[in-house]
Amino acid sequence: MMGLRTLKPSDGFSDLAPGLELMPLAADRMDRRSVSSDVLASSAHGNAVANTKIVYANSDSDGSIYYDIHIFYYVWYGNPRVDGKYVHWDHVLVPHWDPKIAASYPKGRHIPPEDIGSSFYPELGPYSSRDPAVLESHMEQLRAAAAGVLVLSWYPPGVADDNGEPTEDLVPAILDSANRRNIKSMVRLSPENKGERRTLQDRDPSRYGKHGAFYRYKSSTGKNLPLFYIYDSYLTPPESWANLLSSSGSHSIRNTPYDGVFIALIVEEKHKHDILSGGFDGMYTYFASNGFSFGSSHQNWKAIKTFCDVNNLMFIPSVGPGYIDTSIRPWNNHNTRNRVNGKYYETSLQAALMVRPEIVTITSFNEWHEGTQIEKALPKKTQTRMYLDYLPHKPELYLELTRKWAEQFNKEKEQWLIPHLEPVPVIQYIRHNGPLDIKSESDMAMQYVTKRMEKVDVHCLIDNRLEDLVCNLDVCDRILADLKKLASIFQAFNDLLGIAISSVSVCGECVDLSDSSYEVSRWTVRARRLMKLLERSV
Repeated sequence: MMGLRTLKPSDGFSDLAPGLELMPLAADRMDRRSVSSDVLASSAHGNAVANTKIVYANSDSDGSIYYDIHIFYYVWYGNPRVDGKYVHWDHVLVPHWDPKIAASYPKGRHIPPEDIGSSFYPELGPYSSRDPAVLESHMEQLRAAAAGVLVLSWYPPGVADDNGEPTEDLVPAILDSANRRNIKSMVRLSPENKGERRTLQDRDPSRYGKHGAFYRYKSSTGKNLPLFYIYDSYLTPPESWANLLSSSGSHSIRNTPYDGVFIALIVEEKHKHDILSGGFDGMYTYFASNGFSFGSSHQNWKAIKTFCDVNNLMFIPSVGPGYIDTSIRPWNNHNTRNRVNGKYYETSLQAALMVRPEIVTITSFNEWHEGTQIEKALPKKTQTRMYLDYLPHKPELYLELTRKWAEQFNKEKEQWLIPHLEPVPVIQYIRHNGPLDIKSESDMAMQYVTKRMEKVDVHCLIDNRLEDLVCNLDVCDRILADLKKLASIFQAFNDLLGIAISSVSVCGECVDLSDSSYEVSRWTVRARRLMKLLERSV
């Protein structure tokens, strides 16, 4: 939640995002942890490996989910039926830090179920995060929204936020429920303010790493590393972070079992330099109130992204459907951002896509206190409260908008690669009886083309032993059919990408493509020439 005592809103911002520049950006760089851009299947041990640059979708009966859409998720709610008392729904009214201002506002706490610490009212009522039915409903809503990764606000065993109860024991149930829907889960860590410093081993959440739903990000070095968002990272000096996160740090965790991809929170402009010197792998913005801070201001995202590109860091913008926390901070109405029937959310999403990030984070699925939730809400009126709602739209409005923009994000990301692909000097056809695979001197092109062709079923291996292919008309016919299929694929890639495929190596025979378009008829000629080559080799 917002550190409102130390942060002040920026001036000059409206409730909607400022004008967005439409000029194309320079080529994206890889982050300095060399995180690659392909999506891999789960490993043999069941560890979820879900990267986010080429293919993001995991199809199920309700459509695709996208592992480059990360959404912040809270499990701190409780009610008497499940927990014996209300937790968080009875949130205290936070006093202003200036006693003179605080005196002008009400004190006390909310009294559920009619009066809860939120300006909206959940469709599920003031629920318990421990209720299995609630958890199942949440996972269904996440899947409907196409959000592939939930980011759990995590505390070690026995530790909780100032208004809650420990919830670490809920993690296995969350992972199990997410896994049933192909949703991945990861954690957001918060610096401890409890006095005692725990060791990394004590608070290491990656012990869940063998679970099928545990999110990992694959580096180009082949390491499948957990990704962590660090909240309020700026409260710890960058020198202290560097001791842990730089490879030369005195207590470096790099290349140890505790290594990962660590994403810091950028609030003020100076934090980007602290994040760099602290050894982090990237930065995110979290706050859903445009203009509240330097990091959360849409107009600054292009500059932040440029800084990250130059320094090989990831930039992960955070977007939200709106912001209103006056139910718990009644003095903070100047930071309210009205939803405008979804327009604020769509403007924020558009602003995020304009800087071409690898990942977009959503604040939030269910942070009801700050009014950033996309979870279903209902109209509600009591004797003392009139709650906000999503009317005239349905309760699932923001789930539907999230899916719409997740799909748009992934369509655009394929196009973003087009200007930045290097020429492909050689492609080799190398896969036996299954999906087509390629090798190329260009890693980025190889990843893109491989993923685009992964569903193309090519039945025969052309670089097999020649004697296995000769005098087998069936095989020759299939070679010809496959070459025709490849021709149409290469033609499509040439039209779409403008990449130069100069040659294809088949059975050791390099087929020169530099002097022709990729027409099926020309491939037919080459296929026949290949067959003659096979015959002569006997």
